Amino acid sequence: MGRAGAAKQRVEIFRPTTSLDDMFGNSVVRTSIGTFWAEMRKVSGSRSQEYEEIGWSQTYDITFRSYVDIREDDEIEFNGAVLIVTTVNQDLFKKKYT
Repeated sequence: MGRAGAAKQRVEIFRPTTSLDDMFGNSVVRTSIGTFWAEMRKVSGSRSQEYEEIGWSQTYDITFRSYVDIREDDEIEFNGAVLIVTTVNQDLFKKKYT
């Protein structure tokens, strides 16, 4: 069973989509797919190695209260920062993403 009480942060998810610009070229725009309740937990350095996400960024484990149609390369806006989804691990019981 998930820990719904721990999911107390509101995050907004954006999906990059393409549209035609004024010069009939393709532009990438961020389209909001919704705002959701989530539990955000920073991942330690050893766990980052497990996920093969070594770099100059902070890795988070994100668990949502309900099902969210999230994909790799989606962006999560949290506390003014934009986080890029690099890995999606869907647990049928926990709805967990990294």
